Amino acid sequence: MGSRTVLLIDVGAEPMDLLNALARRLDFRVVRAKTTDEAVLVLAEPRFAIGCVVVPPDLPVPHPGRAIAALREAARSRDLPFVVAGRPPSEGASRALSSAGVSLPLWEPIDAHTLRFQLNRALAGGESFRRRRGARRVPSSARALVHARGRAKEARLYSLSSQGAFLATAMPSLRGTEVQVEVPGLASCGRLSGLVVMTNVAGNLMKKNLPAGMAIRFGRLRVEEHAALELHVERKLRRLEL
Repeated sequence: MGSRTVLLIDVGAEPMDLLNALARRLDFRVVRAKTTDEAVLVLAEPRFAIGCVVVPPDLPVPHPGRAIAALREAARSRDLPFVVAGRPPSEGASRALSSAGVSLPLWEPIDAHTLRFQLNRALAGGESFRRRRGARRVPSSARALVHARGRAKEARLYSLSSQGAFLATAMPSLRGTEVQVEVPGLASCGRLSGLVVMTNVAGNLMKKNLPAGMAIRFGRLRVEEHAALELHVERKLRRLEL
């Protein structure tokens, strides 16, 4: 992943103070602009190395498409990713933002896992992110119960797909550990068996784009389990794209 610097164009009716604080806490570098003119100057300055731009749903410009094109021109990047954050606007406003090239929303209420997931998608580029990941996955903040070696411990989902999950926990199981995962929101799946294939723990090698925790690859799923996971992912993806 390249630059983790995010530009917040904070010109909407509702300030982005909470989003700014949460993004910084998740180790993203954040630059704020209070006007679109200020945003143009920031994007034109190479030292900021902006990786994506966050705009409000009520961007105060007569033509969002032209404004976003001008911002991309200032950054000298036709592919500069844009995210919209705030309260969901009208269907017409959503269409206008989508037509302008804004594809990823962060609708309130925003939780830390969804914020990290969507900004990671934007910074990686939506299409390349999907190609690298393979199976479609979505963020989550649901509680999960992990069973391993006769013990159970609580964790929180960070992301989920039909092939596996990433669980946020300060005490991940060792790589190679066989586990079973229960997710209350997916009770129909029961316990999903899997194998810990990666851990992310504090230290020099910790991946900053992920929370502390562990990645689990599911074993062979029953047809109904696979279908339930795919349906869950499909429904959530619809809320994560314009």
